[in-house]
Amino acid sequence: MNTENSNNLGKYTLKEIYDTPGALKKTLEQKDIIKDITKKIFKTQKKRIFLTGSGTSYHSGFFAQYLFNNLVKIYSSAEFAPEFPYLIESIINENDLIIGLSQSGESKGTIRTIEYGNEKNIPTVCVTNNPDSKLAKITDYCIFTKCEKEISVMATKTYIAELGVLTAFALEIAKYLNKISDDIYTSYWNELLSLPNKIEKLIPKSHKEVKTLISNFELTDRCFVLGSGSDFATAKEGALKLKEGAQIFADEFPTAEFPHGPIILAEFGVWILTIIPSQNDTRKEHMIKLINKMKKRNPTIVGISSGVDSQLVDFQLKIPLTLPDLRPFLSIIPIQLLTLELSKKKGLNCDKPEALTKISGI
Repeated sequence: MNTENSNNLGKYTLKEIYDTPGALKKTLEQKDIIKDITKKIFKTQKKRIFLTGSGTSYHSGFFAQYLFNNLVKIYSSAEFAPEFPYLIESIINENDLIIGLSQSGESKGTIRTIEYGNEKNIPTVCVTNNPDSKLAKITDYCIFTKCEKEISVMATKTYIAELGVLTAFALEIAKYLNKISDDIYTSYWNELLSLPNKIEKLIPKSHKEVKTLISNFELTDRCFVLGSGSDFATAKEGALKLKEGAQIFADEFPTAEFPHGPIILAEFGVWILTIIPSQNDTRKEHMIKLINKMKKRNPTIVGISSGVDSQLVDFQLKIPLTLPDLRPFLSIIPIQLLTLELSKKKGLNCDKPEALTKISGI
């Protein structure tokens, strides 16, 4: 049990979650910079885009690969930076693009990947919150998240700001290459620019719901986070937050994969966080069928959604409506707040979890 004053537990995490709307708004003001970088890089054709990072930054890249593939229509893949030398280095060439992601800009694996790109004359872009970092100094082009200093080890506002940079970059590339219409481009940008206001309103409402959730349900030390498409990126990031911040064994699965074995572990005492799509499509159908199937095993099922039948889940954490591709900006907020409140309930300080640092040293 942490002996720190309980009022101080997670105080930086809490502040930085509430800082998110302003950080995202400032980050998105760099539209002209991103547009200029796009023109310089894509004057020549690119065959593939590789996004690389560690931890939370890897998850922002994992989110972005869906946008790059679906909007830009260039093969894109997110890879863990430490695995990049073993998986990608043998096939990459100057016709590709490397995007390195690191909040600190000092992650050794990401730096090594950019150094390799420089050695092989492969264009490189970095997304970081630290303009003075080594990563920023060695990369061809940099786009900075405007988050000021993030103190908590649990990256919260920087994660969402990275989503903002990568979404803006995908839109500018898609527009420059004529892969999307003017109407789609404008609708995405308008919705993207509306997100800081939606997040600002969401945070206090979600915080209240999270407190109600943990006061009404027995706490758990086992949790699964489920989602499909770009929501699977949120599931990955959410599971990481629960592990590092609340010290809960949490794992993530694509919705349709969970019945292939892991569902056997969905039992009484286990929490299942389900990210439920707002649009009526196959993914939503799969999630509803899975929830109904899991109910027979009696886990606690929490729905993160813009609106579902309240009887479908045991508890609902509501998020505003947005474009399906942009839902990860909103769906991660309840999980960040849930991690914060669970850690406080357990007497843990999620600002500085034991044995964790903000910089990957491997």
